Amino acid sequence: NAQRAAVVDLQFQNSSLQSVNVTFEELENSDHHPCPIVQTIVDKRLAALDNMKDFTVIDSSTMLAEYFVDSSTGEHLPLSSELSRFQQTTVGGFFCSAVKQELAADVCVINGAPMLASKTYEGGIMSYQQLMRE
Repeated sequence: NAQRAAVVDLQFQNSSLQSVNVTFEELENSDHHPCPIVQTIVDKRLAALDNMKDFTVIDSSTMLAEYFVDSSTGEHLPLSSELSRFQQTTVGGFFCSAVKQELAADVCVINGAPMLASKTYEGGIMSYQQLMRE
């Protein structure tokens, strides 16, 4: 349901990640129209996700479990996104840890503002439907 579109071009200078030129060009709404074929494919794929509403996507007792332990006390930390706009949360930390692990990256930063649920998840479990509310 994209309302806006843009072309972002990254040009790395001298084959180095030290210098990057970024060009951003927002496209006019009249420049792109929905493609019925692509929309049919997207709708079909999204329909499969509708059947997964109650599917567990995060279980803090088994997924990156070491992340949910307070290193100073050994206490288990709750799976929470409360106050994500103002402080680090275990939900945000989990997402960053998962991205770092999957991409073999050294660092990951995620803006907490879009995490809107501001919730602590009972039993450290988050369903797909709850994830979509975040």
